[in-house]
Amino acid sequence: MLPSIILVSSLLGLGYALPSSNPASGNHSVGNSAQNNRAVYFQANDPAGNYIVALKIDPRDGQVSSPVTTNTGGKGLAGLIAVSQDSVLVDHDYLFVTNAGSNTLSLLRINPHDPQHPTLIGNPAPTLGETPVSVTYSRKLKTGQ
Repeated sequence: MLPSIILVSSLLGLGYALPSSNPASGNHSVGNSAQNNRAVYFQANDPAGNYIVALKIDPRDGQVSSPVTTNTGGKGLAGLIAVSQDSVLVDHDYLFVTNAGSNTLSLLRINPHDPQHPTLIGNPAPTLGETPVSVTYSRKLKTGQ
């Protein structure tokens, strides 16, 4: 059984988020009717233009394949290593991504039937801070930090 959200920091400092469709977890990132449609996400942190990479998860064996990129509308930061552990967050049908190079936060919507193609909602929001490297979200408070 997958936990609701798995956040890991790789050796390259990329943030990963794996949505779960486990109804008991309260997280329906990919929707109960779309349990075979799963993806894992990480950000490229590219200073020329940040983007999310979504990899399809095979429901039979858990292998990932077929990378698809989606622009976050912000910029990454060159040389950002290992501090971006929580730079990608999935909650229900929402994907939050920090853009450390432009000091912004992007919000994308995940289609439960096509989780490899998240859609940017509006423009990235200013974080009112410098070099954002993590994000938290409370559905109860409906706020992002």
